[in-house]
Amino acid sequence: MERTAIIFMALIALGPAPSNDAVVKTDSPAQVSQATVLRGATSSQTASVDWALGRFEDAGIPLPTLEIRVHGSRAGCDDNDGLFTPRDGVDTIDLCSDVPLILLHELGHAWDVTFATDDTRRMMLDAWGSDRWSGSDVSYRQRDAEKAANLIALGLVDSPLTESEARASRGMLQRFEMLTGVPSPRFDGTVPDVVLSKPADTAGLAAQYSVRAAPQVVSTRGTQTATSRIRAVVPTERK
Repeated sequence: MERTAIIFMALIALGPAPSNDAVVKTDSPAQVSQATVLRGATSSQTASVDWALGRFEDAGIPLPTLEIRVHGSRAGCDDNDGLFTPRDGVDTIDLCSDVPLILLHELGHAWDVTFATDDTRRMMLDAWGSDRWSGSDVSYRQRDAEKAANLIALGLVDSPLTESEARASRGMLQRFEMLTGVPSPRFDGTVPDVVLSKPADTAGLAAQYSVRAAPQVVSTRGTQTATSRIRAVVPTERK
């Protein structure tokens, strides 16, 4: 099975975003994402969050102001790996996994709720042959809001595509551009099939093909450090 298909299956298992259509902030004006508040993260988790925010920033995809809360177990995310919750004030993301794709997925929900327009959603519904973006009466796996978050995560993940994967994924990544209005950066730095046909040194590939690897996440706690995209890192009791 190709890596892209495996990644997609993993994203499907992440868990639902809120299904209340009333919380969708449609037609919000575009804005530059403000610095995020991060709670309960180790230094390496802070680096991973900064990396994920940077993927959106580098692609030109705005994000709202967010509070991201890192938990030590899935109990902090209602038994999901991650959970985005729109709020009247600052929207929140609860993160219960160190897998970078999961945060990209939840950030995708944040972009959708704040910046996607009704026209964009209708266009994507037509493209997917669907008639429901969200709703409590629809299984989360059938919600196009979940497909959109998966699409954004797959379009922004920082890993090289082989030439054959790029051809196979072209339709999906073109839909990424339909949804977000910008091309997927995964089309940059496509590598020959032979390069990834055998066990690869990720750091070596990153250097050779100018593809940055996602930060490695470890479980030990370290010094929390704010960055240009993270306004504050607040230690909290981990659940």
